Amino acid sequence: MYRVEDEESLTIRMPLSLIELFLDMEQSDVQTAIASSRFNGMVRLKRDKLSIAGSLVETFFSETIGMIIDELVSILKHERCSDVSAIMMAGGFSEADTLQYAIKKQFQSLEVFIPTDVSLSVLKGAVIYGHNPNVVSSRVCYYTYGVNVARKFNPSIHDPRRKFFRDDGEYCKDTFDVLFEIDEEVHIGQTKSIYARDTFFSKARQIHRYDPYKWQFMVSTKKDPFYTTDEGCMEHGSIIVFPPNVMWPKIVNSQILLKIAGTELVGTCVDKETMTEKSVRFEFLPSINKNQEKKGWFDPFYLDI
Repeated sequence: MYRVEDEESLTIRMPLSLIELFLDMEQSDVQTAIASSRFNGMVRLKRDKLSIAGSLVETFFSETIGMIIDELVSILKHERCSDVSAIMMAGGFSEADTLQYAIKKQFQSLEVFIPTDVSLSVLKGAVIYGHNPNVVSSRVCYYTYGVNVARKFNPSIHDPRRKFFRDDGEYCKDTFDVLFEIDEEVHIGQTKSIYARDTFFSKARQIHRYDPYKWQFMVSTKKDPFYTTDEGCMEHGSIIVFPPNVMWPKIVNSQILLKIAGTELVGTCVDKETMTEKSVRFEFLPSINKNQEKKGWFDPFYLDI
């Protein structure tokens, strides 16, 4: 691994086939291309050895290290981290002296520990967890978790466009009933639930006795979302429950549960009359903010030489 204190250049071997391929594609040899590029003086090719100046090598890591530093700064600002006195580095990239140097320079008031065989620490942790999942007894919610429900319509707070009718009055659809909040510490096996009641007495409601229920388990990047359609909200999993014996009874009582199950969540719907259950499993951490447009930082097709 390249060391930040090294002043000499980094030398790597260039396969002859790659040099020939470059010549065929660019109609120019590598030395000429380097000499006419912004890397002239920092990159040299001698026979099959490519030498890269130490100052240039450091820039290979700068964006990634900057993002790591920014993330750590953000984490340490949280009230949960007010008493943090040390940072332990783990994983293969932690072997890079460039990263170690940047972490120690940025967080001089904290002790920085780098364990032996740092590149194997993640693998060892996974093996230990695989043999004994209870070694991780609690987690902190990175998102807010809840259920998409209908609430009694309140004209002072609810959007009239979301209003619909049931036997016992007006309701507002697509409201977010929070079960676990963002930054909340949760324990393995911990369960929270809500109760739901529906009736089919009126003529208008009778036609819906044949419709299945869809219970949506939601996640949000906000602490207290109001509607399930708010920015940062998305469906994380759902349960579709079909009526027993073709149609629902005139009164339906259900319990919707969400259980912390290690690296997973378990959502369950219980029919309180028949006590039948239906469950679904999904990941504790959803992929809610994927950026499909982001290109690789070192994509050779975007390398300007």
